[in-house]
Amino acid sequence: MRSLRAARPGAGSGPADRARPVSLQDADADPSEEPESGKAKSEYRNYAEGKLLDRVYNTYLLMHTHQTVDFVRKKSAEYGSCSLRKMGAMEALELLDQLVDESDPDVDFPNSYHAYQTAEGIRRAHPDKGGAADPPPTRSPRGAASRGGVTAPLAPRLVPPRGVAARPGEGPGAVRGAPGERDGGEGAGRGTPPATGPSLGTPPGRWDARRTPPQWAVVGDTFPVGCKVQKSVVFSDSTFHDNPDARDPLYSTEHGMYRPHCGLENVLMSWGHDEYMYRVMKFNGFALPKEAFYMVRFHSFYPWHAHGDYLHLCAEEDLRMLPWVRELNKFDLYTKQEELPDVRQLRGYYQSLIDKYCPGQLCW
Repeated sequence: MRSLRAARPGAGSGPADRARPVSLQDADADPSEEPESGKAKSEYRNYAEGKLLDRVYNTYLLMHTHQTVDFVRKKSAEYGSCSLRKMGAMEALELLDQLVDESDPDVDFPNSYHAYQTAEGIRRAHPDKGGAADPPPTRSPRGAASRGGVTAPLAPRLVPPRGVAARPGEGPGAVRGAPGERDGGEGAGRGTPPATGPSLGTPPGRWDARRTPPQWAVVGDTFPVGCKVQKSVVFSDSTFHDNPDARDPLYSTEHGMYRPHCGLENVLMSWGHDEYMYRVMKFNGFALPKEAFYMVRFHSFYPWHAHGDYLHLCAEEDLRMLPWVRELNKFDLYTKQEELPDVRQLRGYYQSLIDKYCPGQLCW
């Protein structure tokens, strides 16, 4: 495969262990509680070279072209009511058998497997937490990641339930929406249909690619919209040239439409699985501590939790939550490996956790 290094200098988030530190002491880390990594940590999140790089770059190019303030507000209104479908958490997780994350340079297998890899990594590191009869979660990053993480790994891997399909013959950027809606590229897609992911708006066991949102509106790193893009955003130097917000006189400034230190809860993030799953968890009242909700909501915000950018938008509460996000993230990232878990053996255990923390039919 041709190298894309010259075409995309300064791709932003490079290998994970090169991250610039932030102004908050790291969570207390015990090496014995680190996840079992399938390769050297420096080899993860390599956006300079690799066999999947073309696919990854094209996904981020579409994302950074179409993720605007208007688009995020539209998707938030569309999915925020959690009124599109009812189904159990395990049923939703099984839909991910059909999703291969096109933004991920590290894996090329269905996301359902990585959900179990993440959960099993946490269980190995914290075997005394997260069980069916354990005490309330401890007030430490490891405790929250353990209690929330054994259930939440399915959350970072879930897909918004319904997309709007491009009309036959229309290319990337096409949208089929209500009159007056800005063209957010909702019909954009590439490659074979199974790579775009399952639609939660279809009957169980059936997947309709025509109703599935494009991957750029589901997967990948998140970033704030409505303000200047920071350099640590993946491929930031070569993918925002056609984004209309980049030319907006307000949105292109450092703080944009936000007040200094307004808090991340008041910031519009690019739309995807983080915010959507946070909305589902909140709407359905998952029996998890607030730290678990926060970890799910911001676990893909790498420019912040791995590179220390966007601190000018953070409040004290965000800095307090940062170690918790990092705790989940290290299992989400470093458990990726080609050796896949035996889902049949694990399903019963995780169903018992679902029954405890998010039981029954959930609203999506």
